[in-house]
Amino acid sequence: MNLAHFYQPIPDDMLFKNSLVFLLFMMLFQLSTAQNWVMIRGGIFDIQGKALSGANIKNKNRLYGTYTDREGQYSIIMATADTLEVSMVGFKSFKKQIPRFLESTSYQLNIMLMPDTIFLKTAEITPYPLTYESLRQEFISTPSVEEKYFSRLQTPPVTGPLIIGGPISFLYNKYSKEARELRKMEAIYNNIAMRNR
Repeated sequence: MNLAHFYQPIPDDMLFKNSLVFLLFMMLFQLSTAQNWVMIRGGIFDIQGKALSGANIKNKNRLYGTYTDREGQYSIIMATADTLEVSMVGFKSFKKQIPRFLESTSYQLNIMLMPDTIFLKTAEITPYPLTYESLRQEFISTPSVEEKYFSRLQTPPVTGPLIIGGPISFLYNKYSKEARELRKMEAIYNNIAMRNR
């Protein structure tokens, strides 16, 4: 059998053209996927110019971040087109997208955060005009939040055929952790029910 029929060498000019096309393709692919990394430094301030220490600086796209130091200064490395978010309790968040085409690898970005006021519902506190005994009675008779959870512990009435458990079920219902917890909760519920009568 003659192998010359199966194997034919690739001409040098075709090999050169194929490798040139491959190299051009790889270079274009690298340029399209390359990301420029930049160092962003600066300070975080309030509207009076006071440095904010402990402000949170976060890269939203890559889920990492840092905090400002005592002087309100920070530095973070980010890729172009990532989003920088600065937040602090009591201030509105600040977001800035890093431009795609930057010429330098280090930039200064000072940020001023605006105060954010949150109004809470007011509470009026007045003295209780009754005696200590009536105050105590009112406090005890006030329904607690836990009562709705205790009501779930009541077992529904048994309907259907009578089920006779074996000795293992008896021992489990007598000495298991769940059974002890259930007995404690029933005792607490009964105690609360007695107080409310």
